[in-house]
Amino acid sequence: MPLRAIFFDAGNTLVRIDYAAIAGALAARGVRTTPEDLMRAEWKARVRLDADVFATGEVASTEARATHNRYLAYVLEGVGVTDPALVDAMDEWRRGHNQPLGLWTAPEPDAAPALRLARESGLRTGVISNSNGTIKRILTRLELLPLVDFALDSSEEGVEKPQPAIFERALARAGVIAAEAAYVGVFGGILGLGLGLAGGQIIDRVIRELNPRTSPAAIFVVGPDLALGALALALGVALVAGFLPARRAMRMSALSALRYE
Repeated sequence: MPLRAIFFDAGNTLVRIDYAAIAGALAARGVRTTPEDLMRAEWKARVRLDADVFATGEVASTEARATHNRYLAYVLEGVGVTDPALVDAMDEWRRGHNQPLGLWTAPEPDAAPALRLARESGLRTGVISNSNGTIKRILTRLELLPLVDFALDSSEEGVEKPQPAIFERALARAGVIAAEAAYVGVFGGILGLGLGLAGGQIIDRVIRELNPRTSPAAIFVVGPDLALGALALALGVALVAGFLPARRAMRMSALSALRYE
């Protein structure tokens, strides 16, 4: 069945955090770091946050304040900031910075070319984002909204990823079925990594319970390098999976396409 639609996540796919703004806020408080260091710290924080969620069985909105607070604390810890007073000060700064758009205001360098390629290939395109009601304004500001057919914001839809309902709405808007659509984003990689970490901890626990007199070393150990590598691989696979069908469709003649249909 031919590919007819591609849906994109927004955060860390089309849009990235304004790391320079965070570096500037930290510098104003006596902490020197770089946007690149903050970006690497954010990658690790994302993995750590999802590992916590899957390990505890916690179910929380990605837009909940408690989730944002923990996320920020993990990012700051990644650049050596652990002082509670400074973490609280940065949290207060974050909540007041560039409202209502916040920090997710920097475009991914390859976002616009990828969206143009999909459109030129005749594919329906859409954005599915867990957001606070501002994703359309952000995409408009970055001149990306005109390059997609629609954008679904979880706050407006009343449902978040990974719940099937928001994907079903995207399929309906695009006028396609699931087998004719692809989703590009880091969510699948994060989900798989989180489930893998949680499963590894369960297996370790079972082994220890079966061998109460021994204290075996942990079998499943996932360090930051392996976690980041897994996420990079997942994103690379997602981009290739979206790009290759688009490239193939672009090279197909109109007559061949009509004959195939």
